[in-house]
Amino acid sequence: MKSYITEKTLNEKKNAVQMKSDFYRVPKELFRSERYKDLNPNAKIIYIELLDRIGLSIKNGWKDEKGRYYVKLSKESVPKVLGISSKTFDRCKDPLIDHELIEIRKINSRVHLIYVSLPREAATRTGDYDRFLHELPDF
Repeated sequence: MKSYITEKTLNEKKNAVQMKSDFYRVPKELFRSERYKDLNPNAKIIYIELLDRIGLSIKNGWKDEKGRYYVKLSKESVPKVLGISSKTFDRCKDPLIDHELIEIRKINSRVHLIYVSLPREAATRTGDYDRFLHELPDF
């Protein structure tokens, strides 16, 4: 049975529709801003997954000496974890770096720390970053 959002479901759930599945939170600027319109869909999907994984990093306390949280993945696991091929990740990471959405720091030949930034417009608006972090799902 399909579970459509209706007035009845809104009334039953008081202030919001309660979703039973996990969903990605995506900054709208990623799709609406002229700055990111040239990013291909695979790059955007990779970015969304990495942004989502920051919640796990926060829970685990994975942050550097500057207090920046990072996603910790081995070079081999990045494509597997993200559900893409190595070629796709290699092709998409440079545009994400160029758009200042990620930064990759190599710890050694296998382990990478991936820092994830909010899109520039979202990061500069007062409270958006704090609100985003506060609303991350629990892991």
